[in-house]
Amino acid sequence: MLTRKIFAVVGLFLAVLFIGEFNASAQTYSAPKRLLLKGDKVRENFESRSLIKELFYPIGWSKDGKFAFYVEPPDEACGCYFGHLVIQDLRTDKILWEKNYEGSESVEENLQTTWRKHQKEFSRKLAEYGIVAQKSFVRQPGAFKYQKDLLTPELINNVKSDGSGVEVSGKLLVQLISKQQGKKTLYERTFDPKEFDPFIDAELSGSLLSPFEPRAAVIVVETLRGYEGPPHTTRIRVIGAALTAGFK
Repeated sequence: MLTRKIFAVVGLFLAVLFIGEFNASAQTYSAPKRLLLKGDKVRENFESRSLIKELFYPIGWSKDGKFAFYVEPPDEACGCYFGHLVIQDLRTDKILWEKNYEGSESVEENLQTTWRKHQKEFSRKLAEYGIVAQKSFVRQPGAFKYQKDLLTPELINNVKSDGSGVEVSGKLLVQLISKQQGKKTLYERTFDPKEFDPFIDAELSGSLLSPFEPRAAVIVVETLRGYEGPPHTTRIRVIGAALTAGFK
């Protein structure tokens, strides 16, 4: 009798485990919607060719600090569609999984066609990392409240760039300032003047708050020198920020 009960319990456990894995693999994620960042317009005027922007499509969060998003990198000369899906651990800012897509010059493509083509793979990976897709996102443009605290992301840009990528030096720093807890550094980068770097400028473009835990994704938009000079391009950098720990 005892043996039968043990087998029954083990069988139930395996069945639950199998169903959970099956549901995760069977979950389907729809293509995300674009979120406008600071200075963005619904329709960017690329005809002026002064700045070609990377476009941002947040997807969702996991309950343990992961964040998934999709970007459309700028197309400078190819006439191709570019897409990049990222799953990032905002506790360490490590990229856990990413998929770059480069379309063909002869085929007209966009987010919808690319997502349909890779939907099974995208859905499998997003489910594997426990990403819960959000229907909408609210971008906090500057300081924001969390519980009884007021938190302010701050970018300190001491980088000197001649715009050619040859003479770039200095330091870029992103901090989070808490009214109650002090401040901390989220991101720091020192530029070596001996190394070529296309960096020209950077600005904060807001923050997204996790619906599951005290954590934010701070968005920085960097301006980079174009392949042959102007028009220049932008690159989106996502930086994780715990909202209740690490301050001094």
